[in-house]
Amino acid sequence: MATAIEAPASITAEGPTSHTQNQAGSHPANTFGYTRAEQIEALHKLREPFLPTEIRYLPRVWCKACKTAGWKGCQQHPVDKCGKCKQKMPRNGHIDLAYVGHAEATNRLLNVDPFWDWEPLTVDERGLPQFDGYRGLWIRLTVCGMTRLGYGHAGDKTGGDALKEVIGDAIRNAGMRFGMALDLWTSSDLEIVESGGASLDEAGPGSEPGAKSGDEQPAAAPTPKSAPRQQAAQQDFPPAATASAPPARDFLAEAREAPTEGAVRGLYDEAKAANAMPAYLAQIAQVGQSKPAGPDPIDNLIGQMQRGWNDPMELTKVSAEAGRRNQLLRQVDGPVSGTVVQFGDMVTARIAELKELAQQAALNGHADTRERSAV
Repeated sequence: MATAIEAPASITAEGPTSHTQNQAGSHPANTFGYTRAEQIEALHKLREPFLPTEIRYLPRVWCKACKTAGWKGCQQHPVDKCGKCKQKMPRNGHIDLAYVGHAEATNRLLNVDPFWDWEPLTVDERGLPQFDGYRGLWIRLTVCGMTRLGYGHAGDKTGGDALKEVIGDAIRNAGMRFGMALDLWTSSDLEIVESGGASLDEAGPGSEPGAKSGDEQPAAAPTPKSAPRQQAAQQDFPPAATASAPPARDFLAEAREAPTEGAVRGLYDEAKAANAMPAYLAQIAQVGQSKPAGPDPIDNLIGQMQRGWNDPMELTKVSAEAGRRNQLLRQVDGPVSGTVVQFGDMVTARIAELKELAQQAALNGHADTRERSAV
């Protein structure tokens, strides 16, 4: 087996990244200019609920009799097309695990930090990612100067597609350590995944998952062995919108009466601060989509870009804000008269240009120093 070595630090215009500093007894020194308050804000943005259109469902058969019968199902669970996962599965004999795909996870990371990055925890002697004995991969995911670990696995798949799935799985797993899509993992889902459905099989006929909103969802209460796992995981994240009851103030009703999308967004932020449930927040967000946008947000972003035109750090923040407000693809007037470009492309190109100018200035400074030394 190839010898595993530590992944080398990336070298950018800002210097070595903090990725390789995630060792026991050490802390990242480079936060890429993000303050602690900005990092906390980024964590909350990562935890915002995904839209229903961004959520997918993965079926998992829990009934032992159905597994033995193959695709025919057992007597209690005839095979039928599931309205949630859209696949032919044993009715009430399987569960649908909610998850977000690699594209949706990548889009969320780009909206929060356009310069997010990941790297393998270890590499082999050729510099390639080092997989462990279970064909899994440990990675470091860095968002807004914060680095956390993640693990990916592709099950029984092999080949190049399996490698891509391992990477995507690892990114989503590490993203969950930041709180991304954490609300999709219910305690009952975790119990069934960890036990392979054994807890439901052993509980007897009365433990079959009950229907929820017309589709199959596990109704069994979490066992004591799974609850501590979830509680331990939640301690690593900032307070989440997981209130067990609706807030005393009806933010949703106020959102429906609000005149503009901006007013709804303010109510959304207040509801989130009041620890409203993710589903409740998603309803408020959907109301906002039907409201007049009010002043065009791109105008404010263009002003911010013009004020920070020569500051790559300010432009990075503008790009992150544009991603959060879904303005990166907006067509705007380019820096050259008569041209039209995407806002995100223009900001990214300017950041790259400023970095290149800084590098060239540094090289010219070194050259001048050498010439003076020679004289």
